[in-house]
Amino acid sequence: FGTETFHYIPVTVLAAIVIAAMLPLVKIGEFARLWRVHRGDFGVMLLAFVGTMVLGLEPGILVAIAASVALIVYRVSRPRIPELGRDPATGSFLEVDRHSDVVTYPGTAILRMEASLYFTNADSLAARLQALEEDRPDLHTVVLDAGGIDRLDSTGDHMLRRLALRYREEGRRLLLANVDEDVRDVLDAAGFTDLVGREAILATDEDAIAALEGRVR
Repeated sequence: FGTETFHYIPVTVLAAIVIAAMLPLVKIGEFARLWRVHRGDFGVMLLAFVGTMVLGLEPGILVAIAASVALIVYRVSRPRIPELGRDPATGSFLEVDRHSDVVTYPGTAILRMEASLYFTNADSLAARLQALEEDRPDLHTVVLDAGGIDRLDSTGDHMLRRLALRYREEGRRLLLANVDEDVRDVLDAAGFTDLVGREAILATDEDAIAALEGRVR
């Protein structure tokens, strides 16, 4: 509709109209903000910009969507699993790599899983623990802070049970803290709780430390 009207307008004029309409959408400040906040999101936005300029609107958007999905899969499959230590001033548990003054416990590692435990990232947790065991031959106890795990599938449960069995054979101990109730239901139904004992699933990190110090039986 209306193409006959546009037919007699010079292409340069049409181009100027398109450019004038596009200029408010080009926000340099947003580029700079994403560069400071998150380089991955900046890369997706840059890809969308270049893709639409080179390939056209629809192909460029499709490329950006594919890149966004790939970035999500990458983040889910490689969650952050920092080691924690206790702040002597407040008693809270903070990341060891970010706070050099936190207290750690000999032969013990407290790790926080910052994602749901699925088939996509179960191997990442296993690899993180394997690397930790190789770095610390004296490691006898691992406390897994499960506060960030709000979902647990069969693959994640299988990995935890296999880990608990291996630790029992090696004379190590696996404790879980801050376990979500839905996750606890899965652990109970799958037999993990019976495998490690109910005393190994604790309400907080403080309870786990108390268990290590012999105040909880």
